[in-house]
Amino acid sequence: MFPFFFIAMLAETSRKPFDFPETENELVAGFQTEYGSIKFALYYMTEYLHILGACGVAVTLFFGGWRGPFVDQVPILGPVYFVGKVLALVFMFIWASASVPRPRYDQLLRFCWTFLFPLSLIFMAITAVGVVLLPQ
Repeated sequence: MFPFFFIAMLAETSRKPFDFPETENELVAGFQTEYGSIKFALYYMTEYLHILGACGVAVTLFFGGWRGPFVDQVPILGPVYFVGKVLALVFMFIWASASVPRPRYDQLLRFCWTFLFPLSLIFMAITAVGVVLLPQ
């Protein structure tokens, strides 16, 4: 389920290919024409804080959060592992936005409704069956 969650995080944080309201090639400069200096900096900082929060949730749900080798012996390693995992996921965000082209609206909607939505329902059903049938 992580790939679907990652795609949903890209959409929630308005990263490529889901940044249609602020596409660089279709606008003069978008929000850059309205905000200057500190307002612009605060705007970008809130976008990246949103990414850090989404990555923190993903690390907690899918990658074990603070758990890692030798955390029982050296407890300070827990936050170090958590921050390292979050930074690795932020790198994946930047990598995905730099390497994925921006599709048209109709292409993106077709991909989401004909591929992602049915496949995520199948994975959800498999997970529900696994939770009910497999012992803890």
